[in-house]
Amino acid sequence: MTSRRASSKRFDKKYFNLKRISGPVALILVLGACSSPATDQPVGAVIDESTSTVTDDAPFATDTYPTADMALVNAITVADDAAGQPQLVFPIPSEVSETTLRLHRDGTGKALHNGQIVTIHVATWRGDNGALLFSTWENDSAESFVLGSGQFQIINDALQGKHLGAQLIIANPTTFENESYTVFSIFEVINAVEPRAVGAPIVPDTNLPAVTLAANGEPSIDIPAGFQPNDELVVQTLIQGDGALVQPDSMITIHYTGWLLNGEVFDSSWNGNPAVFPLRNLIAGWREGLAGQRVGSQVLLVVPPELGYGDSDIPGIPGGSTLVFVVDILNAS
Repeated sequence: MTSRRASSKRFDKKYFNLKRISGPVALILVLGACSSPATDQPVGAVIDESTSTVTDDAPFATDTYPTADMALVNAITVADDAAGQPQLVFPIPSEVSETTLRLHRDGTGKALHNGQIVTIHVATWRGDNGALLFSTWENDSAESFVLGSGQFQIINDALQGKHLGAQLIIANPTTFENESYTVFSIFEVINAVEPRAVGAPIVPDTNLPAVTLAANGEPSIDIPAGFQPNDELVVQTLIQGDGALVQPDSMITIHYTGWLLNGEVFDSSWNGNPAVFPLRNLIAGWREGLAGQRVGSQVLLVVPPELGYGDSDIPGIPGGSTLVFVVDILNAS
């Protein structure tokens, strides 16, 4: 890693002034900063609904929102465009007085629960002119967050007891660059994984540090007396997952702990949410050791100084240190 907790939290808050949310930013969505050119026609006018799929399930928590806002949000329909990407259809202009959410549909996949790493797509439009602000469907840039994290409680509540494939519609009044308008968004849950490695256990080399897992999956290690690593990178798979292959340019979602050879922990994600990093920005030992691994795997890395931080002293890591990591690979995109 280039920095020990330099996570890439790229959520763009200017489109989501969710009034019921507090705490640090936890949702890591690629929500583009630039809006598309405004259209001269309302959203509904550019969709051929005769060839699209329009669904409209029961609304969510109708008693918690102003009646007029909920009526507007309930009237929104969802139409798949020619590429199969959902489009919101609503009158132009439209606005709500406060953030209003509805469950458009439940999914048919596995059940969702707090603690999972949930991956979503999202698309967002301006309510005053129908302009598409951004869509993660367009460039396949879905992102992930921990379901149950406090920052997005309104979404957490709506997804409790729901299933993979669920879609939410959110109308949110916002002000950005001295403009005030309502943002209309659709979220779709496309994946959900447990916040720990899940797969087939692999019997490791007995000469390596022994890893023990707590009930929640958090690792601890026992470094053998006299353990003398050489100058080679050690990559030992401890749990073999069956998910997608990690690519050199993947954005990875992980839990990890790092130790010095004296057994001292110098960094860990287990005291909070999983970390998210572009693999290409991390130390060479991670780039070489994690590329080609599968999501769901747990990997023990013994990283020599040349593939870690070299001879430089950094906080918590003396120069010339060999480092030991246990990494749970939760997602790669």
